[in-house]
Amino acid sequence: MWNLAISPRETVQTVIVAATIGGIARSIDGGQTWTTVLGGGIANNAGPRYTDVVVTSGGVFYATCSSRNMNLSLTATDAGIWRSTDGMNWTNITPTGFPSDFNRIVAAVAPSNESVVYFVGETPTIDILTDTDHSIWKYTYLGGDGTGANGVWEDRSANLPNESGLSGNAVFCTQTSYDLVAAVHPTNANMLFVGAINLYRAPDAFATAGNWTRVGGYASAGTYNRYPNNHPDHHALVFHPTGPNVLYNGNDGGVFRTDNALATPVTWTTLNDGYLTTQFYAIAIDPTTAGNPMIMGGMQDNGTWYIDNPDPFNPWIEAAGGDGGFCAIEPGGANSYISLQNGVMYRLTQTSNGRIDPTGGSGYLFINPFILDPSDPKRMYLAGGSTVWRNSNLAGIPMGSTNTTTTNWKQLSQTGLTGGSITALGASYRQPNVLYYGTSNGRIYRLANAHLDNATVTDAWSGKGLPAAGYVSSIAVDPNNENRAIMAMSNYAIVSIFFTTDGGDTWKDVSGNLEEFRSGSGNGPSVRWVAILPDSTATYYFAGTSTGLYSTRLLADTATVWAQEGPNVIGSHVATMVLARNTDGLVAVGTHGGGTFSASFPNVTPQPPPVIEPPRTFVLSRNYPNPFNAGTSFTVGVPTASRVRVRIVDIAGRTVATPFDRSVTPNTYTVTWDGRTTDGSPAASGIYFYLLDAPNAFAAGKLTLLR
Repeated sequence: MWNLAISPRETVQTVIVAATIGGIARSIDGGQTWTTVLGGGIANNAGPRYTDVVVTSGGVFYATCSSRNMNLSLTATDAGIWRSTDGMNWTNITPTGFPSDFNRIVAAVAPSNESVVYFVGETPTIDILTDTDHSIWKYTYLGGDGTGANGVWEDRSANLPNESGLSGNAVFCTQTSYDLVAAVHPTNANMLFVGAINLYRAPDAFATAGNWTRVGGYASAGTYNRYPNNHPDHHALVFHPTGPNVLYNGNDGGVFRTDNALATPVTWTTLNDGYLTTQFYAIAIDPTTAGNPMIMGGMQDNGTWYIDNPDPFNPWIEAAGGDGGFCAIEPGGANSYISLQNGVMYRLTQTSNGRIDPTGGSGYLFINPFILDPSDPKRMYLAGGSTVWRNSNLAGIPMGSTNTTTTNWKQLSQTGLTGGSITALGASYRQPNVLYYGTSNGRIYRLANAHLDNATVTDAWSGKGLPAAGYVSSIAVDPNNENRAIMAMSNYAIVSIFFTTDGGDTWKDVSGNLEEFRSGSGNGPSVRWVAILPDSTATYYFAGTSTGLYSTRLLADTATVWAQEGPNVIGSHVATMVLARNTDGLVAVGTHGGGTFSASFPNVTPQPPPVIEPPRTFVLSRNYPNPFNAGTSFTVGVPTASRVRVRIVDIAGRTVATPFDRSVTPNTYTVTWDGRTTDGSPAASGIYFYLLDAPNAFAAGKLTLLR
């Protein structure tokens, strides 16, 4: 549903016209029944993807239908601009010279002269953030049916905002029709307001170039700082019915009001008191520190924020702007990790921050998943299209950079997929180094020894009891048993939750009463996230869904009964992510439009330490990357308690650095050399060797430093 227009004329019946995906529909019985009048309706794939409708005080309707159909290909049924006096019979008034390919077009009637209507539209281009190919036309109705000589059209497209500056912040950019709106001042037919990423005011309705003022969105073309008390991405403009200068603006930041839309600058006041715009993509909690109240969350177009106080009335603190995505908190809360759109990631400390996503990474989702290894929170697994990336030591990445990095990153070639992208990650704690990952085409894989380069990938989906296709939205591994895991598929019309007790060799349907029919069809919700919380008597299983948060303590295959959590608190808000901490029973949930919630569950089972299986012999891995510039890493496997030293020597056998020299217990250790000598100066380009010295053990490898 794009828009509704209700005829203000009092007749025998009230005419309602709806602009929907697929076309324009009309009702004369209060919406009980509808007649499709343009486009063919949603069932018609040829119907227009984008539509709009407005109505004058005299009951004249104007409607628009995009040239792009339901599948976003050309050509849609009834594409163009239309006029009607009754909402039933329509006349095409599209002007000669109007672009042949267009997405969304919005209309705005001038209240002081309803013969004047403005149409603002998006013409598709390849790069939506540098898009200057938009159209704005002024239409003046003269008589008759409004066509030909009965209507005058003026093309003012060349006068839309086009500055030099930061990408889509400098031009009139609607982000493939996501944000587009127009409104005319109630007493001045030439005072036009249009909104896209930013909000603009033109006193001559863009009749001349450069005669406009930015009045909302970002502060200027040269910054991503917001316009005071306003927000980018605009969706609604409404003038007050009796106060002609009072303007209400709806955007991705909520609802705002100005008492003087003609002022320079415009002063806005937020009206969000009680209205939540926090649409959480993801949340994070400290995974192990009992009593730590910190919650972090990444939100759609509202950045990443956190709160570190249990008082729900305390204000949240902004960590980053833009589109916030997946995030993570290290145990103790000293370090946290955030992601922005398309895989950009940063590490945050109390004093600094730095970009950490890998050089060469690609195939990222818009909101791209990553996790910290539960058994080693300095290790990260990152979804990268068809492969998994692993960082062996996040602490080794230098802070302060805004560029991608090669430090300690390794692309695990064994994780390559055929079709689909990696959409979900889950890792073990009690028995470390087991990684599960799921894909956009419904496949599940298990990676043993994920901390090593020669990790083994196991197919955990084909013939294992899962649907033939689906979108894996979440995987949760039992913190006490790496072979027990629960996974969710977020699609409608398929079975949504499955459980394994044998490491993915078999999966059982445990969606139970969350499905209307056992096939998954019917009115069951979309399941977005799953979590596991063991306690002393049983285990809690949680499911975040499109109708709220649910839990069960007994997985009984298809007879599983899921009960709604917090029905009067969380309600039916879309629960996008739920996390559990079994050191103190904390459960936190992020929602789409309802905020975040937390609760404590008693009698949780203390989380036992991970079981570390040391190598049976001393092992020295190959370094990565090689050749390298900023840094390279390798692992050392130690079978017994020993004094272990790793030296870097040049081709003459001279020691230039000793990045590792200490007594250690049996384990596998990551060693990083940053290319500097013992005194801290940069080593020269050339070939070097890294040598392992340990009791009864010696190993070596060759590396190349390029400056």
